[in-house]
Amino acid sequence: MFFAKVALDLPVAELFDYALPAVDSAEAHAAIGRRVEVPFGRRTLVGLVLEVSSESMIDASRVKPVRAVLEDIPPLTPQWIALLRFCSAYYQHPLGAAALSALPAGLRSAAKGGRSLSPLLWSRLMWQGPQPVWKKSERTKAALAARLAAGSGMAPGAGSELGPGVEPGVGSVLGWELVSTSPKALDHVADWIAAGQVVPAPAPPLQIAVADQLNDQQQQVLAAIEADLASGDSGSSRG
Repeated sequence: MFFAKVALDLPVAELFDYALPAVDSAEAHAAIGRRVEVPFGRRTLVGLVLEVSSESMIDASRVKPVRAVLEDIPPLTPQWIALLRFCSAYYQHPLGAAALSALPAGLRSAAKGGRSLSPLLWSRLMWQGPQPVWKKSERTKAALAARLAAGSGMAPGAGSELGPGVEPGVGSVLGWELVSTSPKALDHVADWIAAGQVVPAPAPPLQIAVADQLNDQQQQVLAAIEADLASGDSGSSRG
């Protein structure tokens, strides 16, 4: 059996032991740096696996299992973990609280209703079709939908095209950009995706900047520098 040493966002210094559903050492150690959902009292918390061990100071029969190893984003690297430990020690702050505060808010909460909202943070999204008539009590939803509709080329709340020159997806919104509007933004987006009102947006077209044309004086300076480099006389100067 392998045990994950998990950092939780709690005002305590130690890590918490949880049993990993791993079959071998390689699989167990692959959990280092990953987020996990673990039971804590009556709650389910998200923590970070900072260490893995084949031993625990607690009797193995009393160690609760990890409920889920979240693999929706890459694990933190050893360098990141070392930085979190340094920050915790330098600022004399509990390691779990320091580690979890380094993550975006959407990655620090357990999935609601069995769904993980984390992938939506990095998804490019847009509204599809006309919007409903929002009630006054739904101002937050209306604001979120308006941002998503702007990405689809639809006039917010109108259900008609903005007109020529607006390409679908060009103004699309990444999920993490919506979190500043409301902490529940991703919950609303997940509901709209299930209803077919929000869809993945195509990536905006790649734009390659064209360098400005050099004038005659600039071309002469460039030619002189290239000549110096070719002759190995990089230390020469010109007044």
